[in-house]
Amino acid sequence: GLNEYFLTDIQREKFEILRGSKKILRTKPNGETYYYSEGSMAFPDSLDLPGRTMLTSEASINRSTHVIEDEETGNLRFITPVEAERLQSFPDNWTNTGMPLKRRYFMMGNALVVNLISDMENMSALLLNRIFLASFYCSINLRIRLDFFH
Repeated sequence: GLNEYFLTDIQREKFEILRGSKKILRTKPNGETYYYSEGSMAFPDSLDLPGRTMLTSEASINRSTHVIEDEETGNLRFITPVEAERLQSFPDNWTNTGMPLKRRYFMMGNALVVNLISDMENMSALLLNRIFLASFYCSINLRIRLDFFH
């Protein structure tokens, strides 16, 4: 079941702090002070928007960890390993090889989004073919023009 993925009250509070905006006065080793700041992030992640980049730290509690509202219960939860695989365009249970759960998330955070890479490959091939054909036709056209003037 999904029970192991639901956030506890303490985890929810931690995410609200992690995802909130911050402006914190800090001190460098030399004694100079500066402000560390970061903007807020949506909490929970919206299922109506494209997914954010997944990091190798997905299995930990940090600012970038994906948290969604469960569609059936309305409770907040972590994404499952299968949802992580889907977010990266892998087949369901691709990482279900007996490796530990945290390692499955790590693998998906370390992966490239399969569909995006595939689309880029197809577009690159199309562009390279067009460039090749254009240069080929230009060279033929140039040869014809040069022959005409001889």
